[in-house]
Amino acid sequence: MIQFNKNNLDKSNSPYLQQHKNNPIYWQEWSSEVLDYAKRNGKIVFLSIGYATCHWCHVMAQEAFSHQEIADYLNKHFVSIKVDREQRSDIDHYMMSYIQETQGQGGWPLNVFLTPDGKPFLALTYVPVLPSYGLPGFLGLLYEVKKTYSEYPGEIPAYQLHLHKEESFKEPEIIKIIKQNFTGSGFGFGPQFPPHNTLIFLLYYYEGSKDKETKEILGAFLESIANRGLHDHLQGGFYRYCVDDSWTIPHFEKMLYDQAMLLWVYSLAYKILKKQEYKVIAEKIISCLEETYRDFSSDLPSDISPDIFSDVSRDILRPYPISDSSADYLYSAAYDADTEHDEGRTYLWTKKELQQYLTIEEYQHFNDLYILEPNFEDRIHLIKKKDGFLPDIEKKLLSIRKQRPQPFRDRKYITSWNALLGIAFLVSFRSLGIEGLKERACLLFQNILRKHYHKGLL
Repeated sequence: MIQFNKNNLDKSNSPYLQQHKNNPIYWQEWSSEVLDYAKRNGKIVFLSIGYATCHWCHVMAQEAFSHQEIADYLNKHFVSIKVDREQRSDIDHYMMSYIQETQGQGGWPLNVFLTPDGKPFLALTYVPVLPSYGLPGFLGLLYEVKKTYSEYPGEIPAYQLHLHKEESFKEPEIIKIIKQNFTGSGFGFGPQFPPHNTLIFLLYYYEGSKDKETKEILGAFLESIANRGLHDHLQGGFYRYCVDDSWTIPHFEKMLYDQAMLLWVYSLAYKILKKQEYKVIAEKIISCLEETYRDFSSDLPSDISPDIFSDVSRDILRPYPISDSSADYLYSAAYDADTEHDEGRTYLWTKKELQQYLTIEEYQHFNDLYILEPNFEDRIHLIKKKDGFLPDIEKKLLSIRKQRPQPFRDRKYITSWNALLGIAFLVSFRSLGIEGLKERACLLFQNILRKHYHKGLL
């Protein structure tokens, strides 16, 4: 039986919910028992959805969700529920659709107020403790929510999820829309997310059409993503998105699905556009995945011979250990944006540090390729001036960076993201010719089926 006068997230198996177990708010996990309790007692539900590596989720956890006066008010007048969007993607999808229809945009943390019988009536993302940046203060918001609901309790309609109608467009129409919306380095203004599917579509379209303008758009996109702030130039992976339309400053969280999709993109780009830099980028993504995302809990089955891995593969893929136990590796979900509550701390440099760690000659070479002026407060987030790689210097700086505190790693194994990576390995095998990637994909799919296929459901 649930005790509703305490925070119960210490019982959760979600890394995200565990991050909130010490909040003074009486957080509960989503369950029929909790929802029934809210309904029986006529209490508004405050539902907060996020994920373990989300920067603004951490900010709200440190601010509003650690504020004793806010916690006291929530505990007295509301039932507070925390949801991990990756564990309950169904709830997240429903509430995200609601905020997008009512507010025009969404994001995380996704904070939704529900009637005692579960009808959403207000949704917001980040809310500060005190009014700022044109946003209301959280405590004042709680007062208004309670007052408004008390005055109009029976006037809130049930929200119906509106499924998007399937629309059919001919290929020339899609290309026309893409060209019209391309700004020179991205789509629109403001935050830039890598448009994985659009890039894959454009690559296949260009392969068949040889359209010059399509090639120019691809080149601009691929260069911005590879050379500017979205790319971790030392480790080889990519951050989730950039906060500006010039692809300069990212939020520093790293997601497995971005690594998978951009491996797909750059492998295919190398095959179609024949640019050597794209092959190197794809190989560095693989190296990043193997070094930082891949997990083992046991070894390969004894009937798999190490000879399946080609000599080429061994340059990138670490040889599998062989034992009598079954293969049981998958890839972790994500890395946090923050390190010890400081956004991007692991990845940022000062000019003094770079001059200290590099010889005069190394610094000169590094300065020729990278912009070495502060662009993130008083620190440097590495951005390239042009195409190119400095493997020895980049490896040297990465080894120094590894000695710093590292961001939290979300070790959840998400079925769809691992499956996406398996597809990316196959595309990369076909495009780069690294034989070991085919076996890696097959083993990954076997492990997904072995571990995530249960009673007829994947």
